[in-house]
Formats: sequence, structure tokens, C-alpha cells
Amino acid sequence: MVRLGMFMIRSCFVLAISMSVFCCAPEVHVSVNREVANMRELNTWFTMYKNNHNQMLPQQTGQRFLLELWRAEIMEHTDKNARRFFSAYEPYAEYARKVGIDPAEVSIQTYLADWDGMGARYTNYAAFDPQGNPELLDLLKTAPEAVTVIANSTFAHEELVHYMTADGQVHSLNYKDLLKSGVLTVDDIYSGIVPVGADSPIAELRTVSND
Repeated sequence: MVRLGMFMIRSCFVLAISMSVFCCAPEVHVSVNREVANMRELNTWFTMYKNNHNQMLPQQTGQRFLLELWRAEIMEHTDKNARRFFSAYEPYAEYARKVGIDPAEVSIQTYLADWDGMGARYTNYAAFDPQGNPELLDLLKTAPEAVTVIANSTFAHEELVHYMTADGQVHSLNYKDLLKSGVLTVDDIYSGIVPVGADSPIAELRTVSND
């Protein structure tokens, strides 16, 4: 009976996902535009960082690869700029509550400044991590279009996962298609966490991590 109940719950979940693609509200498309704009602004900051560091991207990995931009003060430290480090689909206040932090007590700038306190999933973006593969470092220069450097790390959007390659192009994956093709399972979606890293079933997300 329990198994039947779980099967029905998962079946309803898949049906809900399938149906939502046909009824996206206008504000969803606004959010997509904001997310794309968010990643493009991050790319601008990466370019500025390279210009200040002999054309080198941050040497840190994962979360620190991304947040080195903030620590290096590439941009003005304002709340508006700080919000760029969180997905437009799941802003800081929402994400902070999810990880057990009261955004009313810990401001977004205070949160980003805690370099020593950073851990896995510190933001809801996964970021570049060669994971011991030196070839990926070479590809950043020789084939930047083949290396993902930023990606959504939570299933916060109804159907899309966005990622940005090292050439600054923003791409999207429809995870309903990934479900249909067997790349993802319902359990993957239900977890809320996008599988990233070297072992990710999604090939485009194997060069980023949440660490």
C-alpha cells in the first residue's frame, strides 16, 4: 500500500511537470530573462577579473571560484550586485531560509563576506571545478565554449536549468526532456538539487561543482 502511495505521488509529480510546460505564466518568462541577464553580468565580472589578473580566471574551485569575484572587489559592493550571486529563480532571502539562515539577521553582503565560513552549496550556483583534471584548465583557453563555468544548482525553475560556458554564452536545458530521455529520474528532480560534478548524468554540468 505504501509503495502504491509513493507510486501515485511520483506519477502526479511527473504529470505536474509535464503539464506546467504548457501553462507558463508571463512572469516565468520575465524570470528567465533575469536569470540570463544575471549570468551575463557574472561573465562581465569574470572578464574584468581576467583583465586585472593576467587573463587568468580565479584559481579557486566551486563556490570560491564564483565568490572570488566578490572578495576581489571586481564590482562595487552593493546589495544589487550581491544579489547577482544567487539565481533569479531563487533569490538570497529564499535560499537563505532554505539553508537555515534568517536573512533578516544575516544581510546578503555579510553572507558573501564570510570567506572562511563558505561550504558546499553556499549559493545556488554551481561553479567551475576541474576536479583534478588539468585538461579542463587548458580547455578554458582553447575551447571555452566546451567548458561550463556557472550553472543553476537547484531545480528552482519549473522546467529549465541554465548554465554558462567560459565563452560567456548562456544555455538552458529542459529537465522534462532529460526526464523523458532517462538522463534524470523523478527522484533527482524531487531532491531539488541539480546533479553536478564529474559524475553528473548531465554532460554539460560535469565541469562545475557545489563544493
